[in-house]
Amino acid sequence: MLEVKGFRVGYSRGKDVVPGANLSIEKGKIAVLLGPNGSGKSTLLKAIAGSIKVRAGELLFDGQDISKNRAKTISYVPQAALLPCLSVFDTVLSGRMPIFGFHSSKSDEEATWKVLRSLGLEQFAMRNANELSGGEMQLVMIARALCSSPKVILFDEPTANLDIANALLVRKTLKNLAEQEGLTLLIALHDISYALNLGDEFFGIKNGEIAFHLDKGQITPESLETLYGAKPNLVNIGGEIAVHFGGNI
Repeated sequence: MLEVKGFRVGYSRGKDVVPGANLSIEKGKIAVLLGPNGSGKSTLLKAIAGSIKVRAGELLFDGQDISKNRAKTISYVPQAALLPCLSVFDTVLSGRMPIFGFHSSKSDEEATWKVLRSLGLEQFAMRNANELSGGEMQLVMIARALCSSPKVILFDEPTANLDIANALLVRKTLKNLAEQEGLTLLIALHDISYALNLGDEFFGIKNGEIAFHLDKGQITPESLETLYGAKPNLVNIGGEIAVHFGGNI
């Protein structure tokens, strides 16, 4: 279980952006952060990942404090695709550095090929990662995170630059990681329909505070209205949940 207890997060000397977040996510679950722009989703993810200093709070995995050594437990995929000037293969391989340090082995290379194949990236393996399209670069970021064999993966808008086919591939991959590999996933998403068809549980964030923690079957138009200020329609179309704001459908 991943536990975030009393996280207070802010920038420089400003006020807290996240004044005291508490999250707990069971192994093998996909938890989604929902909320409007500026609500604190990305800030909270960065704090859990360790790229922003936490003013107060605890970070636990299976009851153990991992705040000072989270790299072997947690991988983080930021929203922007920031890739080194390396081949796709070497970029993804670099995700295993928490495991091998600076000297990779044959098993590290085999693990890299496995991840590349799982995301359909093997054809790009020897290309410069920065020469790919935005969607392809995002897939490489995800592959790099997967390559470290983490127990927890944090995603900030993992489908922001992807077309529909690749977004569905990512969704299938994430579901497999949770259901078959037992990974714990925490994902910030703007696309509410995509989120509701991906997640097992949902943390609603507004003004940096957790407004609700609900399972998939508990999400209602009223709960979403508390976050976005507008009441949507939730429609089941062929087993997929569609969210529609603005009038009747």
